[in-house]
Amino acid sequence: MFDEDQDLGLDTRITRKDFLNAALIGAGGALVSALAPALARAAASDASQAGADAWTGYGGVGDYAQSNGNTKTVLDAAHKVRDRAYATLPAGTVETGELYDVIVVGGGIAGLAAAYTIVKSAGGAKTCLVLENHPIFGGEAKQNEFLVKGVRLIAPQGSNDFGVPRQGAGWQSEMWDDLKMPREFAWSQSSDASSDLRMAQDNYQPMEGIGEYGVDIGYYFDDRSSIGKTWLPRQCCMT
Repeated sequence: MFDEDQDLGLDTRITRKDFLNAALIGAGGALVSALAPALARAAASDASQAGADAWTGYGGVGDYAQSNGNTKTVLDAAHKVRDRAYATLPAGTVETGELYDVIVVGGGIAGLAAAYTIVKSAGGAKTCLVLENHPIFGGEAKQNEFLVKGVRLIAPQGSNDFGVPRQGAGWQSEMWDDLKMPREFAWSQSSDASSDLRMAQDNYQPMEGIGEYGVDIGYYFDDRSSIGKTWLPRQCCMT
């Protein structure tokens, strides 16, 4: 090999898992600009059920239906900015006379933290306006709610978990207390002891190789499998 190849590590042995991960990244990159055909069909079908457009896809229920990232409305608005459609004020614009010391564009974690810092540092003496184009604040750090065959499913939309800051550990601890966030959490108890399950504390734990043995998992085999339609616990499938 050339010396520059060795500098890049091309002569280094890699595991099969690392190779597959790299291949998946490459395949994912090829699909960044468009959905795979099967996913595109599924998104269009789900979108029609949810009342959303096919470009946006299925977003959830209630306010979450239009709070799943770059919706068609956001796309169209960005194109209008590009085309200088907002170079002049739209007809019917009303001057409200409102004045703000600071305007924050975006109500995600960074935007909300900026607004919090401004208000706190000024002791409430400065006004701050947060502009957000979704019906729910939080950006990636919010949950999502879906209806699947009449069952409401709740899951994180982007942000997966968090850690409670140690008491007195600087501005994070101060913000936690200012927002009146609890410092202790407990699992709810089942009324039927026979149905107790070891539940994952985040979305990653049930995945193969990432703490899978710390939770109760079952695998579903459909009619294409050699054993027919059935559920089997993890222990049966991992031996």
